[in-house]
Order: sequence, then C-alpha cells, then structure tokens
Amino acid sequence: MKNTYILFVFLFFVMSCQTGLDQNLLVGKWQAAEFTNNGQQEKIFLEKVQFEFTKEGKYSYNGMFKDKEAGTFRLRGKTLYTTNTLEKGASEKAVKITLLTADSLHFLMNAAGQEQELKLFKLSTL
Repeated sequence: MKNTYILFVFLFFVMSCQTGLDQNLLVGKWQAAEFTNNGQQEKIFLEKVQFEFTKEGKYSYNGMFKDKEAGTFRLRGKTLYTTNTLEKGASEKAVKITLLTADSLHFLMNAAGQEQELKLFKLSTL
C-alpha cells in the first residue's frame, strides 16, 4: 500500500512538471495568420502583425497601426507574460498559449471581456 502511494505521488509530480511549455519553441520571428474576436474571424491587416522572441527573454511586437512594443517576456506554465519597456510604467501583460509547436503559436486573450485568439506561424528561428 505504501509503495502504491509513493508511485502515485511520483507519477503526479512527473505529470505536473510536463504542463509547461518549451521556451525554445517560442524563440524566433512569428507572423499573424488569423485573428478571432468572440469566435468571429476579423478582417484585419494580419501581414503587419509580427512578434519576435529571443532566447535571452526579450521580445518585440509590430502591430497593424504602426504600434510597437519591446521588452522582456517569461513563460510560466502555459501563460506568456510580457513587459513593454518602451512605455514608462507599463504593467505586465499575460496571455494564455493554447498551442506552441515548431511552426505554430496560438494566443488566447481577453480584451474588455471579449475572448480573442491570435494564430501565428513561424517565419524564422533566431
């Protein structure tokens, strides 16, 4: 009985450690491919939306209206946290990563109570 308990605790620990994401997969330059707002696909200038993540924990973002961000990022579990150091006093932002593979990245965001999803594909690895 005691061995069964130890095995259960060990398996639980191993499985809980595997819920995080591999930061190495995030490193590279990403291009937006699809954006949905409350499940409805939005027609926006996706070709202008790009992210870049480095292995040193830095990121940059170029948006559709010439908006830019750059700063630091960190992964915790399946959440991506970014801090824009271009904006003085900027607070940390968090988005849920629902998919991260060698060539695909999906963000789940919430903007004023509206669920938004951004799907990106990898342009290059840094």
